[in-house]
Amino acid sequence: MNEGKQEISYVILGVECILLILLLCIFEKVMSPYLLEQYMPVRVEWLNKYIEEVSRGVFPQIIPSGNSDHAIGIYILGANLGNFFHIDGSATFRLITLVTFYFTIIIFPILIQKIFRCRLATYIAPISLCFFFNDYLLTVYNDVYVGLGICMVVLSVPLIIILIECQIHRRKILLYFILIMVMSVANIAREHTSLGLLIVLLYLIIAEIIKAVKGKEWVYLMEYICIGFLMLISYNLCATIIPNALLRMNGQEQWLTSSTAWHNIYIGFGYFDNPYDLVYLDECAYAKVKEINANALCPSNEYFDICKALVIDLFKKDWIFCVKTAILKTIYIFREMLVVTLRRISRVICIIFIVYNVYKKKMRDGVFFVYTKQIIIVGSIFILIGAIPSILTAPSIAYSITAYAAIQIMIMMTMFSILAEKQRKNCELK
Repeated sequence: MNEGKQEISYVILGVECILLILLLCIFEKVMSPYLLEQYMPVRVEWLNKYIEEVSRGVFPQIIPSGNSDHAIGIYILGANLGNFFHIDGSATFRLITLVTFYFTIIIFPILIQKIFRCRLATYIAPISLCFFFNDYLLTVYNDVYVGLGICMVVLSVPLIIILIECQIHRRKILLYFILIMVMSVANIAREHTSLGLLIVLLYLIIAEIIKAVKGKEWVYLMEYICIGFLMLISYNLCATIIPNALLRMNGQEQWLTSSTAWHNIYIGFGYFDNPYDLVYLDECAYAKVKEINANALCPSNEYFDICKALVIDLFKKDWIFCVKTAILKTIYIFREMLVVTLRRISRVICIIFIVYNVYKKKMRDGVFFVYTKQIIIVGSIFILIGAIPSILTAPSIAYSITAYAAIQIMIMMTMFSILAEKQRKNCELK
């Protein structure tokens, strides 16, 4: 593609992204107030309190029995953003998610162009992205975890494909740093959001270390080892390490915590009918912990330690019930994934079919590469790891959003791959 055509392509892509962003802004203004009241009034109330405290120059005072399902880091960030922009809690949650998604809309087609070198796939990419994920953004996206999880998967999968195929060492190091940043930021709401990305990156970095040892490339070996350590540290950097340091500096050591997962795992046993009178409600765990230690308040480490002990005791007492519940959740969540995927895939197929048949004679330039195998492998890891939170807690879209997103990004990129290959063959025939 010559420079003139390339510049025109970027202009068209830029206009397309701006129009999509404006369209989403209109929908967001219409839908958000109602959705916030319906889905997360308590979280907005918490964040409003923290914003008010920050505006008075006081570090947010953590609310007992609050923040049980989110990492504290998202509230600390939200409080400071709300104070800086002089907006309330609901607007702050929308701001975080929408800015993240708008950034993704702009970056995603650039990554698609880098992988497939296909202008048709590049033009379709932002439209497909909106068609696949607009339902999430207009229903449950106000839960910041959902929005960050979607954007993490959408950016990570193509970045990993580029990383796998990259042959330039310094560029490869840069890609690792970018992926580590994406992983760390996505975890700010819940510490398991980027678990699939961590697993993939650890596998890749271990493979690089083995390759460096075999080739006796000691400088490269030290670089990859350092990246591996940075990766492990950065995983919970925004979710727990920085928030815990801020809590300690502001005299709130009682709320230091390493994980909120045990609370959700315990009440998750009450999602279906059970012989232990467990109910999938936060109050169920609060009451049980209070029976054991009335002074252990959520979200303290002491509270989560008791939840952990309750989970272990229940497993020892009736492991068959625990395994049965996990199997039921697995069946439920994968069935829901299939239904949601089939409902959305028809939209993108229609778009690609129409656009391709309109422009197929005009868009046959470029060099194309097909990475279907890599897409399937990386996407499958995200699906399997992304489903674990739902299997352990509750089979809902909020807990398995990364698995949902991975299925759909796999379908999108596979279709882009087919388009690129078809255009490549057209070029050869021509």
